[in-house]
Amino acid sequence: METTFYLKQNNKNESKGTIYFCFSHLNSKLRLSTSINCAKKDWANGYLKQTSATTATRNTLSNYKIKIDKYIQTSISESQRTPTKTELALFVLNLVKGVENNEQRKTVNFYVNEFIILQNSTLAVGTMRYKTKHLNHFIDFVGNKICLIDLNEKTLKDYKEAVKKQVNETSTLNSYIKTIISFLNWLHTNKLINSELTTTIKKEVETEKSVIALNESELITLEGAILSIHQQQQLDIFLLMCYTACDISTLKSISKDSISNNIINVRRQKTGQLIKIPLIKEALFIYEKYNFKLPFINDVKLNEKLKEIFLQLGLDRKVRVTSHTTTTAKDVYKPLYEVISSHKGRKTAITTALSKGIPQHIVMQLSGHQKLSTFRKYVDYSDQNLQAEMNKMSRK
Repeated sequence: METTFYLKQNNKNESKGTIYFCFSHLNSKLRLSTSINCAKKDWANGYLKQTSATTATRNTLSNYKIKIDKYIQTSISESQRTPTKTELALFVLNLVKGVENNEQRKTVNFYVNEFIILQNSTLAVGTMRYKTKHLNHFIDFVGNKICLIDLNEKTLKDYKEAVKKQVNETSTLNSYIKTIISFLNWLHTNKLINSELTTTIKKEVETEKSVIALNESELITLEGAILSIHQQQQLDIFLLMCYTACDISTLKSISKDSISNNIINVRRQKTGQLIKIPLIKEALFIYEKYNFKLPFINDVKLNEKLKEIFLQLGLDRKVRVTSHTTTTAKDVYKPLYEVISSHKGRKTAITTALSKGIPQHIVMQLSGHQKLSTFRKYVDYSDQNLQAEMNKMSRK
């Protein structure tokens, strides 16, 4: 690939023209303006004639050629390929404008990979699994070779509309958008994009969903269940979440060394927050039963096993499930065994603690919640509890 020049004649003034770069790229031509005009009489054999009047312009063109050739050679040596037409055009455009930002010439895909590596060191495996899925989906949409400087508001808005068409739940859409927003904020923090781009896309408003947690009679049924060995192992893990308010990733990080004087000292895998959780006797019994080495299985298989166990035990209380699509919200009622998952154990622990009279700020310390708005999404205000509280208003 060689950098040459040619003069494009001005249609309105045949005595003048504009100087263009000309590149031979993969058996095709790429022509880009230098934004420099010159008289036709000063042009010959693909370059400016050497006169006192053209010295400054000749120096400018020579400087451009040196920098462009260096960029091409660097790209070949580092990436083992010549720059794409888009990359070369962007470099030349910035060069002519006086903007030579090597970072912005790198692809969006390059920074997505950098972001994933950084996040891998701070977030839980499960969280990184879906964040990586979202980011790869974003790259599939914008393309592997789009440069960072080409990322604009239209591209981001088009991406959000594309996700809307592909998913049904607003919560799923917001999950994708939240990941992209965090990526954009990281780019801005590193001074790679301007602040306006970070506010281009926003999450959609979600309809409030019912919180599903087990009541005391259902917990008693689980504690007295007679099951196969494998079923009992997975039920014990679920019960531990009901007793400790730990999510599955945090529970997996707890070892015998994490427990001292019957108190778990652990760092929440999702947020990195240090928390202390006193073990009630039921939780300690389960840990001792397995010599503090719990029989974990794949998270998806755990949820499948819990549905199987709940169906077998007849735990079929009807619970409300809210489905909020991008166009409407709909409530349906399903039996508990259809919707049970490991995360319901954490919600059960929080709801149970509050129903037993433990102050809210103490429960938030145990669960590791720092925002009340998030904490409320884990509390199931049962009809019995609400009735008991309303009865306090009665004068009889």
